Amino acid sequence: MLEMDVLLDEGDLTDAASEVLDDICERIPNGPALDMEKQVHDIIVYNMEYRKDESQSIHEPECLLRNQFGVCDGISKLASKMLKKIGIPTFTVFGDLLTGPDNWGGHAWNLVYIDRQWFHLDITADLTLSSSKKCRRYDYFNLSDKEISRDHRFDHFPFNCSKSESDYYKANGLYCETVKDFDRLWEQAVADKKDWLAVRVPICDSEDMKQLLYEHASKIALKYMNSATATYWYNEYRGVFEIQLERNVKE
Repeated sequence: MLEMDVLLDEGDLTDAASEVLDDICERIPNGPALDMEKQVHDIIVYNMEYRKDESQSIHEPECLLRNQFGVCDGISKLASKMLKKIGIPTFTVFGDLLTGPDNWGGHAWNLVYIDRQWFHLDITADLTLSSSKKCRRYDYFNLSDKEISRDHRFDHFPFNCSKSESDYYKANGLYCETVKDFDRLWEQAVADKKDWLAVRVPICDSEDMKQLLYEHASKIALKYMNSATATYWYNEYRGVFEIQLERNVKE
């Protein structure tokens, strides 16, 4: 049992911060719960910054609404307030995150109730993965207990997150089982004038997978563009591969 694995008090807001929260949530159109949840995710990922300082306020949603920065528990508390405001049941939890080999640190994220199922939602993890601002990442969007436990550690809750039908990459056709699948998605990205792509691949030997996708994506990049540098990232815990191109010569 993890002593830190408890529900977090989401904290009160000042009147000014409450008005900001109301304004943000009023701009989220009513629709399927999954779509509204994604909008909450995207608002935080595109407008907030993960940042530490000496102030205790970074642990509260007030800081994020006023200053657009905070840490994992502040981000999770803000997400919880936004989701509840638009009618999605949720709460903020505290567990541990794997930050290096055998190195666990305290971490906070959300559990959300979507389409009669509970899921894990770690917006802080996706925010840090999306820090380049070219590509939104959804590596930790609606995961099961089994999926998130590869790099998160938590106690047992009164209910299980046992389903994974809402995995973002699979639901949006961004799952690659073969190099041919990757070719097709990359060609579509180029057609859409994008210089980045993030996909899920089967989780296997991470070094082999990274090298294979990097080499293949680089060849494809040179096929469509004059000299370009390809940079890649691979999340071995979620099997998500992202490539970005930086053009060296104007076309």
